[in-house]
Amino acid sequence: MKIQMGPTIVLACCLWQTGCCEKVASSSQHTEESEKVVSHAATAGNEQLSGEDHYYRANNLKQALEPEEALKEYDLAIENGYDTVALRIQLGTLLADQLKRPEEALEQLRIAARRDEGNWRTHWPLAQSLLATREYEEALREIEVADSLDPDGHADGFYSFYRAKAFEGLGRYREALREYKGFLKSNDDVGDTPKVLDARERVTTIRQKLRD
Repeated sequence: MKIQMGPTIVLACCLWQTGCCEKVASSSQHTEESEKVVSHAATAGNEQLSGEDHYYRANNLKQALEPEEALKEYDLAIENGYDTVALRIQLGTLLADQLKRPEEALEQLRIAARRDEGNWRTHWPLAQSLLATREYEEALREIEVADSLDPDGHADGFYSFYRAKAFEGLGRYREALREYKGFLKSNDDVGDTPKVLDARERVTTIRQKLRD
């Protein structure tokens, strides 16, 4: 599978969060600026920092699980004229996961998606936060957009799993069942991963609902 497992960055209250974090971590880390090394100024005492320096300093603090300090640095980056799509994604995922401020997270992630509409990496973090906040209609739209733009997202059934979550949340159980089964078919040789176990459980539950 192409999805990298990184530090968890999603809301712990939702069952699907474990899987959601995978592409979010990947999308935020692989935007244009996020692989750069922090400049010397960003680590030097009381030197005047540029907006870009504040951004990379914020990323380091985020990785170190110091969210309040990271938030201050992201705000300083914006105040100093460094306001990129990558920053909005990093800020949004910080607010969603570490600071547990979902509405503010959605605001930042919507900004990123509007600014770079043709990039799946801006739509996917928004989709996962919408799932986590149970805004299923909008989440489904963003999943579809990300899926259509992502050149590598189809072989392992990744989007089918999360599309199923959105359909299930909307009470569209037959569609959810179809997507879960598609995901399981694409992953029948990978063993009992958390998503596979989850999908199997949901299939059983939904079948029971449809019989009742």
